[in-house]
Amino acid sequence: MTLYLTLTVLLLTMCVSKSCSQRFDRRRQGLRSIPSYLPSEVNSIFLDYNLITYIPAGLFQTSSSLVELHVSFNNITDIETEAFKDLVRLQVLNLKSNQLTELRDGMFSHLETLRNLYLQYNQIKSIETGALDLPRLEVLYLNNNRLKELKASEFDMLFSLTHVRLHGNQLTTLESRVFSQKMKLNVSLSDPHSFRDQDNPWQCDSRLCWLKQWEQAARIQWVFIGDGPASPKCAEVHQDWDTWQCDGEVLTLIISVNYWEGDHHEVTGDIGTKVVLCKE
Repeated sequence: MTLYLTLTVLLLTMCVSKSCSQRFDRRRQGLRSIPSYLPSEVNSIFLDYNLITYIPAGLFQTSSSLVELHVSFNNITDIETEAFKDLVRLQVLNLKSNQLTELRDGMFSHLETLRNLYLQYNQIKSIETGALDLPRLEVLYLNNNRLKELKASEFDMLFSLTHVRLHGNQLTTLESRVFSQKMKLNVSLSDPHSFRDQDNPWQCDSRLCWLKQWEQAARIQWVFIGDGPASPKCAEVHQDWDTWQCDGEVLTLIISVNYWEGDHHEVTGDIGTKVVLCKE
């Protein structure tokens, strides 16, 4: 009787907080797929360090209370369109260290409450327009992938973004329009501790003058990795971002062309800059 009471008290003590019944933890279980028996009254699921390769649609139909989903350190190569559509309260999605090669339109659809998305250490080469349609997302980790370029259209819907990590890719330049809707960002573009040939080979030329201006205006602040700022590491050995100076004025022309004559149309700006627009 005494033993029974002791065990009862121990269990009650362990489960006195709500988190006891709201946490589903199956880390390091050798799972090859996400269990189909996910409990309905949980707010956190941990499936890290398994052998999961695929996330199909329909698995989370009873998981509308879920706030955090962690599936890092698996072998996930694909996520079915609308796989997360029932996770209407999800705020954290951790897909770090998997084998994703692309982000497709619809992959993260319906995640209207998502605030943190971790995609670092995958094999991502491309991002489809619409894939990051996440208006409340604040933190995005895309570092240590295989991205060679970022288009403004890929970041169009990230209205709330405050932190983005892009170091460890193959990027050479960035358009200012990628961050055009963000007033202030915490960014990593190079790992200060990585070798030059293991990180983004930034071409420190006039195309990045806007970034230097944003830095000086404190619109961009560099994330610290270890004890160093994650500012761009210039590909040219003789160039250093901190001492590099922009030559000349950066000018952005916004032109509306209502008709074409022949194969191209020439527009001359009011400061004498000629722009030739060519049909594709």
